[in-house]
Amino acid sequence: MATEHLIVESFSSGANAYQITVERDLTKFPRTIKGNEAFEKAVRGGGFPCTVVGTGCVIPKGTRLTLIPPDCSSNPNPTPVTYSWGYFGGNSFNFVPIIPSSEWTHGSGMAASSLDKDFAHRLEAKIKTRYPAFQAYVTSQLSPFETEYLTDDYNYAARITGDLNTNFSNSPPAFDLIDLSIGENIDDGTFNKTKFFAELDQLIATIPKAATYTVMLRSSFWGGHTVSSAALQEYATLHNYLFVDFSDRVDYPAYQSDYDDAGIARHWNDDGHELIAERKASKLGITTGSSASSDFVSQTDEGWSKTDDNLKLKYIENDLIKVGFLRDTGAVIGYAAFKSTNRNLVNDYQVDNALPGDPRHGTVFGDKGRQWMWKGSLYWTPGSGWQVVPGKNTNQYGFDTGGNVVEGGSLGPFYDESEVLASRIYNHPKYGQMFYSKIRPRVWAVPDEYVDIVEEGWAWLQGTSIAYFSRQIIGPGITNPQMIYQARAQELPCLYSLAPFTYVRMADANSAPWTNSYVDRFKSDFSDNQNFTKAYMTPECLVTHGEGPDSVTVGLYTPGIDRGDGVRVGLNSRFNTGQFVGVFGEWDDNASSYVNANPLVNYDNPGTYENAGYIVLGTSFSDVRSKVNALPRPDQSFDFDFTTDNHRWWNFDCRMIKENGLWKVYIGDVKTDNNVTSANGIFAAPYGAWEASGIQTIEFDMAVTGITALWLEWYKPGEENDQSKVHRKAFTGLIGDGVRRTYSISTADPNWNGIVTSVGLRATKVNEGLPITNGGHLIPYRFRKV
Repeated sequence: MATEHLIVESFSSGANAYQITVERDLTKFPRTIKGNEAFEKAVRGGGFPCTVVGTGCVIPKGTRLTLIPPDCSSNPNPTPVTYSWGYFGGNSFNFVPIIPSSEWTHGSGMAASSLDKDFAHRLEAKIKTRYPAFQAYVTSQLSPFETEYLTDDYNYAARITGDLNTNFSNSPPAFDLIDLSIGENIDDGTFNKTKFFAELDQLIATIPKAATYTVMLRSSFWGGHTVSSAALQEYATLHNYLFVDFSDRVDYPAYQSDYDDAGIARHWNDDGHELIAERKASKLGITTGSSASSDFVSQTDEGWSKTDDNLKLKYIENDLIKVGFLRDTGAVIGYAAFKSTNRNLVNDYQVDNALPGDPRHGTVFGDKGRQWMWKGSLYWTPGSGWQVVPGKNTNQYGFDTGGNVVEGGSLGPFYDESEVLASRIYNHPKYGQMFYSKIRPRVWAVPDEYVDIVEEGWAWLQGTSIAYFSRQIIGPGITNPQMIYQARAQELPCLYSLAPFTYVRMADANSAPWTNSYVDRFKSDFSDNQNFTKAYMTPECLVTHGEGPDSVTVGLYTPGIDRGDGVRVGLNSRFNTGQFVGVFGEWDDNASSYVNANPLVNYDNPGTYENAGYIVLGTSFSDVRSKVNALPRPDQSFDFDFTTDNHRWWNFDCRMIKENGLWKVYIGDVKTDNNVTSANGIFAAPYGAWEASGIQTIEFDMAVTGITALWLEWYKPGEENDQSKVHRKAFTGLIGDGVRRTYSISTADPNWNGIVTSVGLRATKVNEGLPITNGGHLIPYRFRKV
């Protein structure tokens, strides 16, 4: 039969990186789009045995990739795949120098705002996270090749050899990574595949190469190049080269840059350059978790007047519902109604007690701490009353507020609104009409203050559901001596709805999920202050509130949403509910009902975090149930790659800090309580609704230091602090020398059944029959079910 051997995955183990190859039957999986898709699905689903290059280790059929084979880690002479020097050759997307008397006033990949923002330098930076000594040579000397290949006019000696000799003093390096980024200047009308393939052979042969090397090609970013892009993919397949597909982003509107010159403007902006770098890095097995690879791309501002009251709200709508976003309250949802009734279900309490001197003094305006805050109210750094703004105090002692930014704005009597940096309503290629906003949220309870945090959000309609995707971008300017790098309960998102929505329901923790068995979460003994129930972990990732079982109901459902690259974010099964002031009133009154998604998240570390879910509007409780039943069930993947981000794993009684590009969990941090010093740190997965029967074994790829044993700890649905819902078993056999290894533990236990809402690792405490882990720490690389 016709076969070929292909590199299908790259992975690392310790300081080494490897490649996995598989034999492909071309009669069963031809080199066609469908054939390629079927082959990739079969490989990643464990359809073939695979071989690890350099070790001879065979990965058995039925094993899902990516994999670090435990039986390969002991090979004394592995052949690692490493990258030291990259030849990044391409066209104007790679580099264009300053063009005198034009809009192009700096040298970089065209339309990128600076050299470090173009794709080539972003890609170099991403590769350095895996291979710190890596360097890239970036050139646009291949631009003439795109046309001159056809006429034999391309000067290889000058454009490649001469160029390298000039820039490396006649001693160019041997490149082990060759990225050929071409396509936009190839004329499909005169394209000659045979000639093109022959000239590509010569081009690659001319570049000085290491003994082992990787070549990567791509499809065109612009329309009109389908023939040549298909040929580039075919060429890559024929030679076992890597190919990066951008066909889903051809002439993508969100990537068009803001230049008057049409030639410059057609090149991609910073977000587009980031997408290029992210996809290429991912193809190399280096994933950074960047959001640019997703369906949710930052948009430019279309304007939103602050003086025109008619533009106070921006609306998206379909035949069933209409949803409005408030300009003067951080683009929160301030209006949501069925078109059949036009009754606003959102509490937008209208206040009139701004401070004297405030332009709103004596007028009526929206409370900045209400509405539906779909991008979230974020908390970090516990500490009674003291905020991250030096010298300013919230005076909310007893609330342990620490740092808190609110999507709408600040607490009265300040009522400072969060700044809308950008907003746009546009047509998304997958989801249709989309509202986008980017804001700087205000610090709660101090006047006129921001910190280094930005929130972005995308919202769209699916029937009577509002789907949302948001990012919380925590900048490096967040500094405070109180930071303890520990998780806090969030309002992510939180919904202030009509006060009569006191019929609050969640799935009963003691019943099978999806069986219509519920518990009442209404807080009946409320006062004039904020009154919350205890957090409750549900087996369904759903909370609802409404006026009664047969009246209008709003649900908050957080099963995780695919961000566009196969990774689902936003999974949460921990909720909180409350009631404010009273149980009567309409949208503009002070009384309000309240629900939130209440995940534990550590926001003390700078980085980009993501969240998603659905706000479901129904004419009754059963109507919401039927709509939720039609949406995806909670994510069951349980696969966390910590080389990309921390995936909202949470930690208590210990620190989690990103150091030198790696997450480090000081799970053995000690605490002294009643004169007893012990370690009690927990590092656990985001709250979900995992079916216990689907997780038989958990694989922990990690390096541990000073630890020989931990507890595997898991939580069943129920109210927080209910110790009957907490279970654990000993996890022994760890080697605490700081070397990265893969450990596996069976979940077999009488209490491992039904639904598990979270599972993690707990440090061993005193007098519990295991070695104490005081001072120990771990570096997680990948945790997953196998």
